Amino acid sequence: MLADKIQNKPSHELVRLRYLQWDDKFLTEKPFQLYADIPADSPSSLRGNVSFEEGEPEKIHDVRGCDHEFTLDGQGFKFINLRTDFANWDDPRAVQNGYYQEMETVLQDNVEGADHVHIFEHRVNQVFPVTHLDLGDASRYLSPAGTVHIDLTAWEVLEKIKVLAGGDKDQLARLRDSRVRVINIWRPLHGDITSWPLAVSDGSRIHLEDLIAVDQVRRHSRGEGYVIRYRPGLEWYYLSHMTREEALLLKNFDSADVPAKFAAHAAFRIPWMGPEPPRRTSVEVRALVFSFT
Repeated sequence: MLADKIQNKPSHELVRLRYLQWDDKFLTEKPFQLYADIPADSPSSLRGNVSFEEGEPEKIHDVRGCDHEFTLDGQGFKFINLRTDFANWDDPRAVQNGYYQEMETVLQDNVEGADHVHIFEHRVNQVFPVTHLDLGDASRYLSPAGTVHIDLTAWEVLEKIKVLAGGDKDQLARLRDSRVRVINIWRPLHGDITSWPLAVSDGSRIHLEDLIAVDQVRRHSRGEGYVIRYRPGLEWYYLSHMTREEALLLKNFDSADVPAKFAAHAAFRIPWMGPEPPRRTSVEVRALVFSFT
């Protein structure tokens, strides 16, 4: 079995990932996180009502050598080889007109049954300091997410489909009634990753009752994602020394009845790295993938 093959490999990292710290106030109060600069004269500096805590030590298994044996339907993620010459990350319009088109083709070639692909946003993440983080612009130089999460809930997926349909009721019905998936393409931009790699879980082992919807409030918008409570028994994986010519396809939503409807994920610090690990820069795009048959 695949799980036995991976877990019998000698290479893994033992780390404590960060999970939602449960509070009974969430029974009556919606969890939220604020991703926006707070004015200096604001009466409140509250950035959210959620806290996070470390779970028990968990093995993050290195899948190098077995990386092509994972599937989007089986585990919620897969690794692929990907070559691109695009490099103009400081120009959002160039990213949308160039890189998006390349990645749409990548998804059509690597996602079974992909009839239509619509990329709706991208993010560039880095772990070294920058002069300013624009928390209202998700595409510009954000820090890696170090808490276990899933990017979108079903509610936000439907909202994005409504935007894509543009008020056309027939198109909305057609899109909504198809198989809908949200899939990210995540990849390094420079060198190989030895600092804050991305850990992904076997999505088929996630318990739905551990998913807690949280509002993600930005300057001009509100989204909704899942944070997760710790539970023993999740299986975690990463690809060591991942290069810019390798990419992770990561599923965040699937309307079909498959073993893995999504995969939780989090960046993690490799324990044996020094206090100042090498810089890490990565890019991800998020896409709606529709199958009409």
